[in-house]
Amino acid sequence: MAQEKSRRTKRLDLGRLELAQKYFGQLALLIAHQTKVLKEAEAKVVHKRKKLLEASKEVKKFEKLKEIRKDEYTRELELMLQKETDEFAKNVHRFNSQSPQ
Repeated sequence: MAQEKSRRTKRLDLGRLELAQKYFGQLALLIAHQTKVLKEAEAKVVHKRKKLLEASKEVKKFEKLKEIRKDEYTRELELMLQKETDEFAKNVHRFNSQSPQ
């Protein structure tokens, strides 16, 4: 009896071992597949980061250009206002010079 039980135990252990081998084989395949999926996703992330960096540089470039244009406009406006103020002051001075005292 003990010998028969020992044989069954050995068979069960071999069966379990085969089952475990199949399971670990399947896990190895799944891990390999997921590793491939992960590498592809990482490559996409790198690509998207590069595109984001390029877009950020473009935005900064346009913001800088906008700031430069605003400064130019402000300078032109100030120059125009200064010319008008000078012209007004000149006319007031001319008017005051011509009027009898």
